[in-house]
Amino acid sequence: MARSHLIAFSLALAACASPETAGEEPSVTQRTWSGSVLYARDGSVVSPTPGGERGAALPAHEVRPSEGGRMYILELYQKAIEERDALAAEVGALGAELEKTRKALADSGEALAQAEGKALELQAREQALLEENLELAGRLTTAQIRRLQAEKLLLETKIALTATARASAPVEAGQASRDK
Repeated sequence: MARSHLIAFSLALAACASPETAGEEPSVTQRTWSGSVLYARDGSVVSPTPGGERGAALPAHEVRPSEGGRMYILELYQKAIEERDALAAEVGALGAELEKTRKALADSGEALAQAEGKALELQAREQALLEENLELAGRLTTAQIRRLQAEKLLLETKIALTATARASAPVEAGQASRDK
C-alpha cells in the first residue's frame, strides 16, 4: 500500500517538474531586461542568440536525465528500490547467519553441559577408586603385619627348639656314654 502511494507521489512530482507536458515545447520563462541571461523552465541557463530570434534561443530537445525530469525521478526511485531489495537480502542473509550462530551456540552449550556431567562422573569414579585403593592398602598392611608376627613366632619357636636341643644334647651325650 505504501509502495503504491510512493509511486503515485513520484509520478505526480515528475509530471509537475517535466517540461514536456501535453506536447508543449519548453518556453523561456524569464528574460532579463539587459538581455544577457535567459532561463528555461527547468532552471537551466539558455544562451542568447544573436539577432534576437526567439526560436533559436530555446534549449535543444535531448533525451538526457535532468534533475527535475520524470525519467530522472524514476531512475532515482528504481535505484532506491534496488538498494532496498539489496539491503533486505543482506538483512535476510545476516538473519540466517545469526540463527545459524545461535544454533551453534546452543549446540556447544549442550556439548559443554554433557562434558561437565562426564567430568563430574569421572571425578566421582576417581574418588571411589582412591577410596578402594586406600582400603586395599590398609588390608595389605594388616596382612603384612600378621605375616611378620607369624614369622616372628616361628623363629622364636625354632630358637626355643634349638636351645632345648642344645641343652639336651650334652645330657644325652652323657647318657649315651653311660649306656655304653
